Amino acid sequence: MLPVSPINFVFVKMQAYDEVVKTQSGITLYKDTTFNPEWNATLSAEVLTVPQAVRCVDGDTHGLIPFVKKGDKVLFRYIVVQQMEQRDNDTPIHFNQHLIEGELYWKINYSMILGVVRDGVLIPAPGYVFAKQVEEVSEERKGLIYVPENARVKEKKGKAVVVSAGVPKKNMPDLGLNEGDVVVYRNGMAEKYDLEGSRYLVIRQEYIAAKLS
Repeated sequence: MLPVSPINFVFVKMQAYDEVVKTQSGITLYKDTTFNPEWNATLSAEVLTVPQAVRCVDGDTHGLIPFVKKGDKVLFRYIVVQQMEQRDNDTPIHFNQHLIEGELYWKINYSMILGVVRDGVLIPAPGYVFAKQVEEVSEERKGLIYVPENARVKEKKGKAVVVSAGVPKKNMPDLGLNEGDVVVYRNGMAEKYDLEGSRYLVIRQEYIAAKLS
C-alpha cells in the first residue's frame, strides 16, 4: 500500500545517486559518487502519490498551482538528495528519505520541483522556463553625465532560446513565451541542469528581462 502524501509533497522511489553509466558499446561502468556527489544526484523519478492539497508556504506562490499527476516523471533540484547529515564515516542520513512499512520512499516538496515529463513532453513547473544558452550580453549603466570608461558599471545578462515555458504563477503576468523565442535573463539567475539527456537553463519567470523579436 502506497503512503499518503502530506500537503505540498509527492512520494517517489529512487536511488540517491546515478551510479551507473552505459557506454554506446553496451559496457556498464560504475561511478564513484563520493566525489562531487551533487554532480551525480538523482534528479528525476516517477511520481507514486500526489498531495491532497498544495498551499502557499512562507510566501512561496509556486506551490499554489497543483500540476503534478501520478505517473509523471518529476524533475527536481539537487537539494532533494543533498539535504542530509553525514556523521563521521557512517552512511549519510538523507532528510527526504523515509522508511514506511519496510519500504524506502523519497518525499519531494512542491517548491523543489522544476517540471515533469508527461507522455514524452517536457513541462516546466508553473513560473519556470527551460531554455538553451546562447550567449552572455553586457550592458553599460550610464547616467546623464559623462562617466569615465574605468568607472562604468557593466551588468551582464544572458541570452537563451526557449525550449518550453510553464504556465505563469498566480498573480503573475503571462509572458507569452513559445518554443524558439529568444529571451534575455538576469545574470546569475539561471540554473544549469542535465535533464533527460540534455543540458538546460532553468529560469524563473520573474528573472526574464526581455523577449527579443
